[in-house]
Amino acid sequence: GRDAPLDGLRPMALKTTPPENAPARFRICTDDFPPRERASAWRELYGRSVLRLEIEPLSDAPFSSEMLISQMPDLGLARGHASPFRVGRTRELLTDGDDGLVFQITDVAGRAAQLGHDVDVAANEAVLLSCADIGSFTFPASCKVLALRLRRAALAPLVRDLDAMLVRPVYAQNEALRLLTRYIGVLDEAPPASAALAQLATTHIYDLAALALGPREDAAELGRSRGIR
Repeated sequence: GRDAPLDGLRPMALKTTPPENAPARFRICTDDFPPRERASAWRELYGRSVLRLEIEPLSDAPFSSEMLISQMPDLGLARGHASPFRVGRTRELLTDGDDGLVFQITDVAGRAAQLGHDVDVAANEAVLLSCADIGSFTFPASCKVLALRLRRAALAPLVRDLDAMLVRPVYAQNEALRLLTRYIGVLDEAPPASAALAQLATTHIYDLAALALGPREDAAELGRSRGIR
């Protein structure tokens, strides 16, 4: 059977006055908007303005979502829940020149479409998607989602063949993936209180993401002595 690594996520909480130099954290919730405006507000404010992604609700029912966004050095984290929707990069959005990556895990099965691939991703599996290419991911049911925004230039030296890992499921039983989701759960409960701690946490997250995707030999040894430890 498949375990549920997203269970490692903790309830969302925000400090009103974060410590000086602490990583930025903010919450966005559809309940803050009138019911008729929720889908459009989510599409424009959260999708296009914050994440630079096109978001399309897939149900006639009122759209509902709540996300906690954290920004750390070379890393963005988004986690929360949402009604059924499709999200992706369109030709129009590609004009921003973003060549980053999204490493995504959800607790429901979905479908990734990018770079000529159309792939089923099971519940609690992960998938790596490119921000430099047109593509989408479909969430056909309400879900919990965890998405990591990673710098391609920072991840590529750690992964054996980064391009080969795009739009390819990472199985839920993958030990490094399970460690990664639980580590992020700890950060939800006790976020880094300084820029130095945020940089250390970012390093650990890159180590674990690389180990989950398939590390280079030297990166694997480094990850075992650093991120896993």
